[in-house]
Amino acid sequence: METTQKIHPYPGLEQIPIIAVSANAFTEQQIEALSKGVVDYITKPIDLDKLITILSQYLY
Repeated sequence: METTQKIHPYPGLEQIPIIAVSANAFTEQQIEALSKGVVDYITKPIDLDKLITILSQYLY
């Protein structure tokens, strides 16, 4: 989340989609991450099908 806040203020980088990967599935962390500019949130262990689905939304 800290990295997201440091990247997005730079001109030209504010539209970069950032996906958070975390070992925790706490709803509070997901809400905080989304409020800080993360576009999606996935927890470990990573479900590859879910990750591919998320990535396909942002890579076109």
